[in-house]
Amino acid sequence: MTYIIEWLTQRLAELRIEEKPPVRLLPGTAGVDAAALGLATLPLYIQLAPGLHVLLKTGDGEAPARGRASSAAR
Repeated sequence: MTYIIEWLTQRLAELRIEEKPPVRLLPGTAGVDAAALGLATLPLYIQLAPGLHVLLKTGDGEAPARGRASSAAR
């Protein structure tokens, strides 16, 4: 795990945008409960995460339609 963290830290430093702080990687400490803890966060994520339309900045309050032509293309 130490090797992977060191390798990734070096690679990420090479890709870093200068205005952003460097990434600090640490080994996980959740142990055998890691999967259960991740799963337990899903209800919080569903309730608190922004909608897809916010992330994609569609501006109309709706998520982009999948597989349909946009209204501008009709």
